[in-house]
Amino acid sequence: MFTYPSFMYESSTPSFYPRTRNYPCSYYHNNYSPFYNQLPRNYFPFDEEDQREQLLREQFLRKQQEHEREQELERLKRFYDHKARQQKQPETSTYNTNYQPKKSFKVKFQNDEDETKAKINDAAHKIYNFIKNQSANKQTRKILNKLYILHKIENELKEIQKKKYLGNLTFDKENGKQILPISIDNKKFLEYENKIVKSFDKLDEIQSEGVDIIRDRRKFLVKFAQTLLDELDIEKENQWKLFSENQSNLNENFTTNDADDSATIVDLMSSENDGNEITKDEIHVSKKLELEKIENQNENVDTFNSESFDQDGNLQII
Repeated sequence: MFTYPSFMYESSTPSFYPRTRNYPCSYYHNNYSPFYNQLPRNYFPFDEEDQREQLLREQFLRKQQEHEREQELERLKRFYDHKARQQKQPETSTYNTNYQPKKSFKVKFQNDEDETKAKINDAAHKIYNFIKNQSANKQTRKILNKLYILHKIENELKEIQKKKYLGNLTFDKENGKQILPISIDNKKFLEYENKIVKSFDKLDEIQSEGVDIIRDRRKFLVKFAQTLLDELDIEKENQWKLFSENQSNLNENFTTNDADDSATIVDLMSSENDGNEITKDEIHVSKKLELEKIENQNENVDTFNSESFDQDGNLQII
């Protein structure tokens, strides 16, 4: 290969082209020509600038393509992840499944007509999805309404549990354990019991329809209401025992008092009878004396009648 002598070129200027030329001969140091610092004969300074611009342009295009590939990979990953989730839960998904990955990296400029067409297509697609998932939306609305009703019942039961103050219950002897609205505490007790029974009726009206959330929530509330009702029954039983014990004690006291009163009455009657016997004897004696007096008087009258007087006035005994 022909080379130019070194005295024809400046040795201080760096070379651009000779560094790309490799010489496989071992005679030269590092396989470079001894004239690698020399500029070529047809060298122009703007050639180097053009080449640098071309290299920068190539690097920019390469980075832009890599960035677009990364974005497309992320898009594909999100699409397939959502598709996998949709296959697991097909009823609850409302995502647009008509997505397709980009086939090219070209950007298309849209006109006004294209924008209006795109808006119309989006609106039609939304209407189609709404009609398609209308049954699922109705089902979700039903589930939410039932959960709201169950939440209200739970709040009512919690309020009953907080405000529960039974006090002293009063019972009627004739009705036994039956509580009548005689006192304020009895009325409160009956109100609590009535509210709990009504909550049972409300829970019976709610049907789960195969939904696990409603079924579990309903079971929990039924157990909660049953515990409150059991607490009321236990309190009622305890107060009934106390009431019956008090009544038995009162009856025993009444029986002992009646026995004491009867004993005192018997003593008084016996003393009165003794006094009556004394008076009777006295009355009998007095009657005897009166009869004797009357008999004496009658005898005197008879003797007077038996005696007679003569004409001279002398006493004549017949």
